[in-house]
Amino acid sequence: MMRPFAVIPMGCRILLLLAGLRLSPGTYADSEPTDPEVGALRSQHGCELKYEYYQPRSLVPLATLILAHGFMRDLSSQRGWAQQWLDYNIATVVVSFCNSTVFNGHHQRNADDLITVREHLSIESTVYAGFSAGGLASYLAALRDEAAIGYLGLDSVDSGKLAINEPAELDVPALFMLAPASSCNARNNIMPTIERHGYAIEVYPNARHCHFESPFDPRCGWICGKSKADVVAVQTQIFDSATAWILATVEAERRTFNQ
Repeated sequence: MMRPFAVIPMGCRILLLLAGLRLSPGTYADSEPTDPEVGALRSQHGCELKYEYYQPRSLVPLATLILAHGFMRDLSSQRGWAQQWLDYNIATVVVSFCNSTVFNGHHQRNADDLITVREHLSIESTVYAGFSAGGLASYLAALRDEAAIGYLGLDSVDSGKLAINEPAELDVPALFMLAPASSCNARNNIMPTIERHGYAIEVYPNARHCHFESPFDPRCGWICGKSKADVVAVQTQIFDSATAWILATVEAERRTFNQ
């Protein structure tokens, strides 16, 4: 089903959503720092798949994300988002892929592995999220996994046209958060998929591809280009908007379930 193509204004939307959900930073924060559950399991394709599972210590989480890293990176490049989401009672599993090589990202295999991790941890419903090529793997997983309740793309790319060549579209809420076109996000080559299906999109003019990793790696800017904008300000904007969308998505899912 086609939906109208949506570019969502950011600043006012964030404030309205947080106000509507009666949330503020730290509303659901843990009273103590929480160490992740660290584990490993065998991939469907034979290699060892590692993960860290960040769970609020004292509360049942409002949402659970499965979060994928970019090409030839690992879970440490997304660990910062997981730690911050604990303050909003959002659990996150960050995964290190094991099938990718310099010559082949094996994004379909990575999608299989994201689903394998969800099943291994007995997570009944999840928002699949991912950065860059990890955003592609998460998209493919969300298309196939009935446990998906949403998709969050962090400057996703469409390697090998895997996304645009998928005949199906997501039947759950989706938000694609993008930096301006650059070589590192494949010149926004995920846009044909977004436009074809009318998925929601937010573009961050001051962001670079590297801003969608947390913790921020300044070395990334050597390749992907530097921004004059303050790193903390840009990443705060990304985080606040993503968090507002996640909480609104799970609230809508809860209301639908209770009808």
